[in-house]
Amino acid sequence: MTGATGQFDLFPHLIVLLSGGSSNLIYAWALAAVFPPKRVWAYWILQCALIMVFVIFKPYWSPECTIFLGTIILAIPLVCLSGSLVARIVAFASSQVLMFSAELPCGLYWVAATGAPVMSMEMTRIHLSDYLVTIIIHTTFMAVTFFLFVKVGRKCLRGSQSGKTSLQGGVVPDSLRGGAFICFPATQFVLLSGLLWVAFVVVSDDISYMIITLSVFLVCLAVDVFMFIQIQRYAETRLLTMQADGLKERAEDYLAAASSMQVELQGAARLRHDLRNHLQVVEGLCERGETAEARAYLNEAAKMLKDS
Repeated sequence: MTGATGQFDLFPHLIVLLSGGSSNLIYAWALAAVFPPKRVWAYWILQCALIMVFVIFKPYWSPECTIFLGTIILAIPLVCLSGSLVARIVAFASSQVLMFSAELPCGLYWVAATGAPVMSMEMTRIHLSDYLVTIIIHTTFMAVTFFLFVKVGRKCLRGSQSGKTSLQGGVVPDSLRGGAFICFPATQFVLLSGLLWVAFVVVSDDISYMIITLSVFLVCLAVDVFMFIQIQRYAETRLLTMQADGLKERAEDYLAAASSMQVELQGAARLRHDLRNHLQVVEGLCERGETAEARAYLNEAAKMLKDS
């Protein structure tokens, strides 16, 4: 990008670095906190490289191109993270909602302070101090919202290396593994597309478009809350089911062991009864002085016990 004199203009790139760089770093930290990267160094090298690509080329992109390519840039690092694919897609869709939620108060402040519905580079030069305030507001909201995102994501989304999810001290299979909640990112995609369309295409000179955008965002947020509640309930149900299955399996093992022990006790009782009878016979023979017969009887009884 060149200025009026044909020289390279560094200002737009610094603006993009200041705004997009900080928000992307917070976003990258949140994802890594929920889904620990497989290789930490590779993840952060990729994130920094993509941020630099965004900083260098964004000033040349149209708003529509920025939406498309910016989404791709944010999605690429997902391949470096652990956890199930569906869980990462859900986290990505939720993070986009949070990123736009952090931009809404900035947009409201910008419109109120400058009267300009669009934050163009020309308006940024003129209202640089107001722009810096919007960056502070945006960074603050990003930090708060993604801090909450990490808290919720660690509880509802993250799976361990064994493919399981921890829940209130228990361990359950990853409730997001497979397509159980694929409707969540699909719904988010439709709602976010509407949000972006309103924000970047249907822009008028009044603040009504901000109200429309805020309304769409609130719908997205309601869907987020509803889906996370359903995920939580599903995980709790799975935990209770696993606990019931485990108790049933252990009860069956205990019953089998008790049955085996009962058979052994019955065998021991029969053995005691037989021994008592043999002793009585031997005592009778000895009392009559028939020691040879008693000895032969004992040998025969020992042989029978051995064979049995």
